[in-house]
Amino acid sequence: MQDILNALIVIVVAIAVLSWSISILRKRQRNQMDYPQGLRPDTEPNSGTDEIRRMALAGNKIEAIKRYREIHGVGLKEAKDAVEKLIKENPAGSGNH
Repeated sequence: MQDILNALIVIVVAIAVLSWSISILRKRQRNQMDYPQGLRPDTEPNSGTDEIRRMALAGNKIEAIKRYREIHGVGLKEAKDAVEKLIKENPAGSGNH
């Protein structure tokens, strides 16, 4: 009886791990789905950088971060860092911030 219980516990844990793994893979696949040949939009010309920079320099930094995440499929920290870098790289924006 104990052997059957142990086997069931192992099966339940295995199913949980498998389900979790599949959900992570699906999320990654959704993030890469629209990118031709596995390229992310940020590797393509005119990938929304100008739009994001304009938003950030106009004082809409949060919206710029949201838009960056939407376009590039990255996390909050990476998007925030990228938007801040765009602001710093802008010659006209250097005196504004």
